[in-house]
This record gives sequence, structure tokens and C-alpha cells, in this order.
Amino acid sequence: MNDLPEKIKAKRLELGLKQFELAKLVGVSAPTMNDWEHGRTVPRGKNLYKLAQVLKVSAGSLLDNKISPYSDITDSEAFELLTEVIEKGLSDEVVNYLKYLANKPEK
Repeated sequence: MNDLPEKIKAKRLELGLKQFELAKLVGVSAPTMNDWEHGRTVPRGKNLYKLAQVLKVSAGSLLDNKISPYSDITDSEAFELLTEVIEKGLSDEVVNYLKYLANKPEK
């Protein structure tokens, strides 16, 4: 069972945010946020990382580490993400991403 939609909604409400406010903070449309909260789509890559930042949780805790938040990320997005993470001193996120890269299956 995927409880990601429930986690997103619960954290949003805990922070006193409306769905459209969270969407704006994350940088996605309100319909996209609605899709995430209803389990129609799943945030990935940079969107998942930004969502976790805004909700003040780790991406891994949102996903229970069941799927990678980086599966759809491009090399340029990965570079941008790592640069941002390093600048903010979020070493756990860097380590998690590097572990993912080390175990990523070849396409």
C-alpha cells in the first residue's frame, strides 16, 4: 500500500498550507499537487526533493525508501540537485543519492 498521498496531505495540513500554496512553494501546478495527494501520479526527482524540503521531511521518509526519488532525473538535474544539496549542507541526501547511483541498473 502506498501511503505517500496521505503523508503529503498530512504534512501539508500540519504546516497549515492549502494545496495550491504547497504547489506554489514546490514549483508545480495545483492540479499536479492534487494528483500527488490523490495518488494519480508520484513526485520524482527534483520535484520530490523540493516537496520534501517544503514539508520539512526527507524524501526517503515520504517514500519509505521503496522507490528511488531519482529514477527520472537527468544528468543536468542531478548536477543542479547535488550542487544545491551540497551548498545547504544536506550530506545525508548526498549520500543517499550517491548510493542510488552506485546501485542504479544500466539502461
